Amino acid sequence: MAKKRKKVSKKMRRAQLAQPVTAAPDTKRTEATAVVRLTPAPKAATVADLGEEYRYVYADLRRIAIIAVAMFALLVLLNFVVK
Repeated sequence: MAKKRKKVSKKMRRAQLAQPVTAAPDTKRTEATAVVRLTPAPKAATVADLGEEYRYVYADLRRIAIIAVAMFALLVLLNFVVK
């Protein structure tokens, strides 16, 4: 039986072709053609980038903490009122 192949959509092909490529320093020239190895540019993620990207998470966590403290205080207050 033949191996199954994964079909690549046109969008995926365009995305792969749109990635920036840089020429590697080890280029070789022969008599008829020049051979250049192309490699994709390295992706460097820094801590500052992640902090900027997930800024909304910190706001959500702060809001959840404030609501939790308020609910806990309400429970303690109701405990004294009910008894």
